[in-house]
Amino acid sequence: MARVVKSLTDTKIKNLKPKEKKYKRNDGKRLYIVVEPNGRKWWMYEYMYNGKRTPKSLGNYPEITLKKARELREKYRKMELENIPPSMLNKSSKQQNTLKNLVIEYLDRKNISDKHKKGTLNRLNNHIFKYIGDMNIRDIKKIDIVNIFRNLTHIPETARRLFNILDNTFKYASTLEIVERNIIADVDFSVLVPKKESKNFPHITDIEEMKKLLKDIENCKCDITVKTALKLAPYLFVRPFPLVAMEWSEIDFEKKEWHIPAHKMKKKREHIVPLTDSIINILKEIEPFTGNREFVFYSPRSKDKHITTDTLNRALKRLGYKDKMTTHGFRHFAATVLNENAKKIGISQNAIAAQLSHTDFKDTMNRVYNKAIYMDERKKLMEWWSDFIDSLKS
Repeated sequence: MARVVKSLTDTKIKNLKPKEKKYKRNDGKRLYIVVEPNGRKWWMYEYMYNGKRTPKSLGNYPEITLKKARELREKYRKMELENIPPSMLNKSSKQQNTLKNLVIEYLDRKNISDKHKKGTLNRLNNHIFKYIGDMNIRDIKKIDIVNIFRNLTHIPETARRLFNILDNTFKYASTLEIVERNIIADVDFSVLVPKKESKNFPHITDIEEMKKLLKDIENCKCDITVKTALKLAPYLFVRPFPLVAMEWSEIDFEKKEWHIPAHKMKKKREHIVPLTDSIINILKEIEPFTGNREFVFYSPRSKDKHITTDTLNRALKRLGYKDKMTTHGFRHFAATVLNENAKKIGISQNAIAAQLSHTDFKDTMNRVYNKAIYMDERKKLMEWWSDFIDSLKS
């Protein structure tokens, strides 16, 4: 049975007499008053971090009253919940409220994987933190933000993500009253980083050319992971990154579905790809090689990293399709053929757009995106498309 700790009172503290050795009395929740042999009394709090306790002096009594000591205890308990290390305890609020510290604090509250968080912090270190990361967030001016993003026009997508993180961090700081207002709200990102004209990826449109490409992939002498990914690309017609970063845990063979998590998708929302027998058979070809590991397609040069989109594009170049076809081109080919045959298949344009994970379709019945929207039609679509690709290969 746990021992009940009786809270201290001012009377009890005043009546604590010095002894030959210093001793302490517990007020509960790891707050103590320490009495020295010379009569000095001071407060101590045992700060908990990663399962370890670090003693923290709160100051002398009566300068620090019982009430004040308890207020400090609650402050540190909140910091423990935020997983702030003890090294931050003795830093001033000015040091604690640096942009870098607050961004990390904000990211810790988001439900993202450690891998995603690590990648985000790497981009922030490279483009943001080295300039203003150590500045107190209150001291950052709008011109500081403007100057940084004016130099990021060559990486517009990365710039947009970084801008959104700063915007959310300033909102977070404003909510906690660390800053008076969110200065990012006054910055027009589109002026600093103009949207580039959409790039058309090289892609094949001719059926006969696609037949030849599919046969060339079948005869490719490349690594099995690269070859298998290329074989799946025309069947799945997803964006290249979710394909190369496919994980076995995302595949549900029983339901015949591939669930792509939101952080891998361009629109940051989960996406479902119905799987056909042809797709599953191709996955089964590589399962003996990587089925007991995380990723489906491991890099031939690394034991713990998946292949990259560049790997697949280079393989297509080696097959003789430089400036003719990219991995992304399979999406264009699929979109064209499916839209041309929508009535024949018995599916709607919305179902095609949903399977392509586009947002340029109207759906008055679904104001909020549903990852399974038009799923019956999409399963029908994928079966027809799978048979179509099979016919091109035969």
